[in-house]
Amino acid sequence: MRMPSILAGRLLAWALLIGLMPTLQAREGVLKFRERDIDALSILSTHPFDGARWTASLRHGKVLALGYFGDVQHAAVIELPPQRGAVLSTADAKPVGQHDWLSSLTHNWQIRDSDGAYFLRADSQHNEQFNIFSIDPNSGAVTQRTFAHSVIAFSLNTTGTKIAYVERLGPEGAPTRLRLLEMVSGEDRILLEDNQHHPFSWGYISWQPGEQGLVLTCLVNGERRRGNLTYVPLDNPGEARLLLDQNIRRTFPRALGSWVSASEVLAVSGEGTARNAYRLNVESGAWIPVTDLKSNLSFAQVINNNGGWSLLALASDPLGTRGYLYELDGSFNKRQLFSVREFLAVLDVYDNRLLVRHSNPQLPFAISEMTLTDQAPQLVPRVVMPPGSRERYRQCRSRAVTFDTFDDIRLEIGGKSLRGQLHGFLYEPLKPPTEARHRVALVQAFYGGDNRFNFNYQIYCAAGISVFSPAPRGTPYLSSAFERANDGDFGGAEITDVAYASDALRRLSSMAVGQIGLFGHSHGGYATLRALTANLGQPRWGFGISNSGFSDIYEQYSHSNIKQWIVKEAGDPQDPQVLARWRARSPRFHLDRLKVPVLLVHGDRDRRVPYSQSKLLFELLRGHGKRAELLTLEGAGHGYTRTRDRLRALQATLDFIDRHASPTGS
Repeated sequence: MRMPSILAGRLLAWALLIGLMPTLQAREGVLKFRERDIDALSILSTHPFDGARWTASLRHGKVLALGYFGDVQHAAVIELPPQRGAVLSTADAKPVGQHDWLSSLTHNWQIRDSDGAYFLRADSQHNEQFNIFSIDPNSGAVTQRTFAHSVIAFSLNTTGTKIAYVERLGPEGAPTRLRLLEMVSGEDRILLEDNQHHPFSWGYISWQPGEQGLVLTCLVNGERRRGNLTYVPLDNPGEARLLLDQNIRRTFPRALGSWVSASEVLAVSGEGTARNAYRLNVESGAWIPVTDLKSNLSFAQVINNNGGWSLLALASDPLGTRGYLYELDGSFNKRQLFSVREFLAVLDVYDNRLLVRHSNPQLPFAISEMTLTDQAPQLVPRVVMPPGSRERYRQCRSRAVTFDTFDDIRLEIGGKSLRGQLHGFLYEPLKPPTEARHRVALVQAFYGGDNRFNFNYQIYCAAGISVFSPAPRGTPYLSSAFERANDGDFGGAEITDVAYASDALRRLSSMAVGQIGLFGHSHGGYATLRALTANLGQPRWGFGISNSGFSDIYEQYSHSNIKQWIVKEAGDPQDPQVLARWRARSPRFHLDRLKVPVLLVHGDRDRRVPYSQSKLLFELLRGHGKRAELLTLEGAGHGYTRTRDRLRALQATLDFIDRHASPTGS
């Protein structure tokens, strides 16, 4: 009887930390929709961590996360006991120090091997101007290590005494330079200024064994579709050279930290049907395929397997993750280690042990460990959700759906190759409305169909609302060929895919057009507005919701910090025909076609998609007599990291749906 009381005490302490006591719930965090009260704060609090900011060190026995503690956001650590049979709960996470990261975007969280210190990139007030910070794992003290305009990539050497990093002097496309920081002396010097042949990019840096050189991701002439790798000899950085064939299109190839020998690095590139691993010789330029995957490689690392070198490779798609071992003795024989119907993110590999984070549409989180040298390796649970939390966070039933689209595009998924079909997940409420006229469904316009848990979907389901999350062409987590399918055609075929997804939802749900809304964030916000103002024939949606979206492609290109992304997706504006297409596909210039009400939600500190896009569009819509609403989230950036902003956006969305969703239209 002792263990339940201890666990109950831990859960109570955790509830106190994140502000989940019943008295607080009664005052805030309970959303209203029609006849329902939705305890959204309780749902969100079952896993009060950022979904992507996780890392771990098996050597140091730590899992590091970014957690919410009331109205602040701290780094949080879970100490893993040495015995593998011990299973911890996320309620065992403890904050590290008192620094609040809530007003910062953070990336590249990692644990230094030499001493267990934490490193990351972070900005200030969501301005997307990043620098490198470290956190003392004992005191929690935060030290800013660089003072650059913006650090876009960094890598520690093996001993953790040096940091190679790339500083960019402005938004995407601005000049960059490679720098080297000596951690002990504090010396921070420029190694190399970029040029048109190897401008460094958002990307990756790999240290050559013996610290003879570095391999970096670069974009030839700044074009995202002309990704390459640059070798920089540290004794003579000015002799940097490109390593890959410039005539082959690839986006953000990357050299990993794994080197097969002193001159041969493991690299990943999506130049074929799917992202695969290659061996790259930095002296001869030899480029040898290692893996033969049809779904994108999601992780790769060289390991010592019973005295020989093998490649551990994971391939993921929306239906699951498969793990393989490839022999690196020249035979490239492979053995499948496992296959699970979940998304697995590798947190660490050490001493032939693998630590992974799980997620699927029904499970927010779990961490498991595997011993790779076992003949039949099994995933052994190490960290799980608190007991009893499932009843709070699970409000939907979900199922994978395939549906026809307008052409014969190729889809690689679940080990099958399909033609003319697309994938999506349909989320339906566990407690649907009793009357058909009260039913509502939302269709996600972009970045849908992934094999991960979504708390917003669960909150919609708790309100009795269904969500269809399809993966139109251009979606990045299927195959590289599928991702490239809308390059240069931004606002074209992927919008038609969304229309076909909405038709599929109507057949599956038997709902009227007025009960179905379209929504999306960022690219998805644009896609929502584009679909509602395009000539797509029959009406498909009764309302639209654009979160952090844009309505004018040229304005987005001119004022965003991701110009090169716009060129990749939509074409080069130096071409008059491209400019004409941009105008034709910019919702701002076709508001006469908008027949349904629209809700705009935007953070006023957004640098990725400037807030001015939604503000101007709202004024134009009202000037045209259109039904439009604007929710401004003061102090929020491109993503809504504060819980109160998420709750405000959700309540505004539910209120908007309540006013406008009905079988007969609004």
